[in-house]
Amino acid sequence: MKKFHDEGSISAEQLEGWTMIADGGRKLDGKTNAGMAEIAIGNLILFKTEQRDVLQKVVWDDVALAINSGKRLPVVGVGA
Repeated sequence: MKKFHDEGSISAEQLEGWTMIADGGRKLDGKTNAGMAEIAIGNLILFKTEQRDVLQKVVWDDVALAINSGKRLPVVGVGA
């Protein structure tokens, strides 16, 4: 993941999430909860960045633009 970060493919925040997951994975021993907190926090970081940086732009920004422009949005089951 560091290589992807160095190439600019992922952000520092995403690198932090992946690093936490990897660190937690190295601590797993099958007997205790060692490493689970790091994995959970790493997943949360990746989830937040995906929601903010991917879904927000791909899904919701277009909806907000349409709403703010006064355009009518198609609604499933309602005739145009």
